[in-house]
Amino acid sequence: MTLGAALLGVLPATAPGVAGPPPATAPQSGVTAAAPTPLTVLHFNMRGIIRNEGAGGANIDPSRANVVDHVVAAINQHRPDVVSLNEACWTQVQMIREAVQGTNPLVGRFAYGDARDYQAFDAAPQYKVPGLDDQRCVQATGRTWPDTLAGGGMAILVRGPAAYDSEVYHEPAGGPGTHLGRAACVTARTPAVFRACVTHIAAADGGGVGQLAQVRAALRLDNPALPTVFVGDLNADPLEDHLVPVYSPQVAGGVTGYPPGDGYYYEADMCPGSTEPTHPCTAPIRDGEPTFQNGKIDYIFFNSANFDIRMSAATYSPAGQCAGRDCSDHRMLVGRATLALPGTPTALPPDGPGAQCPTMVFTHHDQPARVSVVGGRTTCSRASRLMQDFFLKLSEGTGSVDWAKPLRLDEWTCTQTPGPAQWYEGGRCVSDLGHTIEARTT
Repeated sequence: MTLGAALLGVLPATAPGVAGPPPATAPQSGVTAAAPTPLTVLHFNMRGIIRNEGAGGANIDPSRANVVDHVVAAINQHRPDVVSLNEACWTQVQMIREAVQGTNPLVGRFAYGDARDYQAFDAAPQYKVPGLDDQRCVQATGRTWPDTLAGGGMAILVRGPAAYDSEVYHEPAGGPGTHLGRAACVTARTPAVFRACVTHIAAADGGGVGQLAQVRAALRLDNPALPTVFVGDLNADPLEDHLVPVYSPQVAGGVTGYPPGDGYYYEADMCPGSTEPTHPCTAPIRDGEPTFQNGKIDYIFFNSANFDIRMSAATYSPAGQCAGRDCSDHRMLVGRATLALPGTPTALPPDGPGAQCPTMVFTHHDQPARVSVVGGRTTCSRASRLMQDFFLKLSEGTGSVDWAKPLRLDEWTCTQTPGPAQWYEGGRCVSDLGHTIEARTT
């Protein structure tokens, strides 16, 4: 995993920089809302980096400043807890944040886009405008920006303040989008602790199958540690095979011959006819309203371990909404779900020395760590929860920069374990009865 791109934090905006630490804990981590918490997510592929050319662009407003106003109006209307944007200029994202700062302040992460986002303003001849080239995103907002801020990509924003700085996953070297962002995440504290990630995936015949698998692995999206919202343009129909590992087994194919999911997520539009997240969802299916032309390719996923199965989604057409022309060739997607309290856990026998726990946690330096029981006996669910709570305390500044100074968590005493340079290898906790657990970076 590579950290980078621009942190979208306190306004006024500054030039993009490199950032550091983010998220995690588990369905059994204990880092949940004090009560069931409703979440609203707004996702939009705003085609903000494209002017009035290229496939499907004939009806799109050539001024990309008006799409900013369109997104701002939607944020003020829906008051989302998460805003996800694909094909956006960094400059446009900053203008959106400035416009809602007084009513819906947002922080998060911008990733200088996948190959399509980047090439659209820089490297793809079919999208070049004579005299603009790299200035496309500088001049696409109706406002003058420094040339150094030219860039298109994706953004994931949450209500501030964020729990951590966040992460960007860069496609492996050698791929069509070498060194460019394929996904980004941020961890929120408002209205509850959860992780939100955005991606932009190519169609299956353009490498999307491998890209999605890479993103899932790199961002630890399978069996996620924190409650997780996973959003983006996947350029895939809900019934395509490579989405099976994303959808939960509770979500049926809905069409004869198509299997249910075998992954970890519900999708906001999986409940036929649901208009509110309180409506029953007795037969969820891999389906949804179109978000691009006649098909659904944009998604809002919520991990099934932490969210109520009842959820809803609505799409909003951008047709004619930007100076009488279309704001984008995608429809805006707004999803609503409830971050639910976990049920009372089933009593489990404690795990003994050498037990490797299945749930990955993240250190306060954004390093994935594997939890194990090294002495005495305790359950893996307890061990994972405790280690993640320890790292969360460190991220809040509760701990000490002195790795040897202990931190008390209930009947446990926890310390950081040193690693190379300024990084820490993980942590170790010892109970008053001598039970010992640790988390080591992988």
